Amino acid sequence: HVANYQSTWTFTGAATQIITAAVDFDGERGALKDQLAKTVVNATRNNLGITLQHQLAGARGSLVTSGRVERNDSFGTTFVPRVSAAFVLLRGAGAIGDTTLKVNAGRGVKEPTVLQSFSPNAFFRGNPDLQPETSRTIDAGLVQRLAHDHVRLEAVWFDNRYRDLISTRTTNPATFEAQYFNIGNTRARGLELSADAAITAALRLKIGRAHV
Repeated sequence: HVANYQSTWTFTGAATQIITAAVDFDGERGALKDQLAKTVVNATRNNLGITLQHQLAGARGSLVTSGRVERNDSFGTTFVPRVSAAFVLLRGAGAIGDTTLKVNAGRGVKEPTVLQSFSPNAFFRGNPDLQPETSRTIDAGLVQRLAHDHVRLEAVWFDNRYRDLISTRTTNPATFEAQYFNIGNTRARGLELSADAAITAALRLKIGRAHV
């Protein structure tokens, strides 16, 4: 069962401002059947999300800030903020185009699936006490345009952290029974380099490399 509503207000002047508000409801309903045990688990979970976002766009850049409140029957309420900014450091034209600085930071949340929370199967048994997977991401980079905007070079440094990752853990080695658990945290940090070029109107070339 899904219902959502979104409204947007736009204000123009020296800079353009756009405010967006949204409400989303997702009612999950499922019947999980274990054919071996001949059992059925009826799963029910409701999710409610409220989002407010502000966009500010000017001649030299843009700033987007947003916040979302997630209310989930499995893990309660959490707040997910995010900010994204871009600023043109140097204006250019012709062979050397614009040089742009961009920065992004925020949090993320991913709820357990219905299977992970409620599965009756002994080999991947659900866990109603699972916490959501969460993330904290930060990245900053430079974008350089060349050759009349036909070539774009980009270098991005990133530092991402992920908490409460969900996976199965063996609970009985003799029978291979397993259950879903929050198994731990991980981190990804490094530098990503990429380039893309519009060779012709129908052909585009893109390459990239990450150092983690």
